[in-house]
Amino acid sequence: MIAPVYLLLGPETGEKQERIKAIRNQIAKENGTAPEFHHYYPTDDGWEEQLYQNLTTVGFFASWQLVILSQVESLGAKESKQLADFLKPLLAPKPAPYQATLILASDATYLKEGKILQTTIPKDLTIFFYEMFDDRKEEWVRNYFRRHGISITPDGISTLLDMVENNTSELKSASNQLIFFWQLEKRSTPVDGDAIETYMANTKEEDAFTLFPAIMERNLKGALRILQQIFAQGDSKTSFTLYSQLLFQFRKLLSVEEIYRQTHSESEAFQNAQVFGKKAGVFTLKEKATYRKALTNYSLDQARQVLSCMEEADIPLKGAGDMCMTVWEQLLATIILHNGKKVAEPVFITAASMA
Repeated sequence: MIAPVYLLLGPETGEKQERIKAIRNQIAKENGTAPEFHHYYPTDDGWEEQLYQNLTTVGFFASWQLVILSQVESLGAKESKQLADFLKPLLAPKPAPYQATLILASDATYLKEGKILQTTIPKDLTIFFYEMFDDRKEEWVRNYFRRHGISITPDGISTLLDMVENNTSELKSASNQLIFFWQLEKRSTPVDGDAIETYMANTKEEDAFTLFPAIMERNLKGALRILQQIFAQGDSKTSFTLYSQLLFQFRKLLSVEEIYRQTHSESEAFQNAQVFGKKAGVFTLKEKATYRKALTNYSLDQARQVLSCMEEADIPLKGAGDMCMTVWEQLLATIILHNGKKVAEPVFITAASMA
């Protein structure tokens, strides 16, 4: 029987998505029709009112409501208690007669501010999704290709794991693309590392979340190449979106730096980072590697200077017009080469000049 609430914790998004799909299918099986679906984040305006309304009223198009609240690690203590108080009648021996299921999801494995939720929701409805160990990942990739009649070399597996986010969702997506390409080309040889590097380089889409690691590595050439691809594949809103996403990451970086320099604990810094008072933790292995590199390459004072540089770039970028790409290139050079500190005579560096 479907439960009124589930708490799904941990960074393994692929298996987590499979569990959500299974819950949705079970609701459809028990009710004879698919549930009405709603998905919210704590950063959404008015999410609380909409979430509680969805959970307490019958939907227009279905007899059951399935509501997901992601990133619950961002909830404060007050919001968590309010939600826990709402859930208690649903979890009672004679539950409130709502035709709804709530799924609370987080990449974290422990909710510091929301610990009341973990104590309120029964352990059998709390499910952890941990990232795979290296030996399990290798076996997963090998078996996945084998099931599609294609072999992959050990260096191919290693290359794929190095280039793809560490969860089954991303691994499955990248593997499916490679398998389709191999079948389309009617290749009979095993997939090796060189083939994967060539294919991934030609198909990978770049965004703020691939640009930020290059900046943290102080890899100007790589950062400019990624910037060029972002603008090549984007539209008129590209600069605005890129700026917003990067600014968020630099604010999170400053929080990580401040906590780390104060506590000398990497785990404390990663778990308790905040942006504007909202939890913005660092949970996945790939993200941890990026921020670990940042702690090595940028001091606390440099992180503050870089954030100040980013904030001051808002107006110049908005007014750059056709020179937007040039302004971005100079901004990246200022951050990577000069820690965000303006120089008297800036050197004009472009992706072409770094080729």
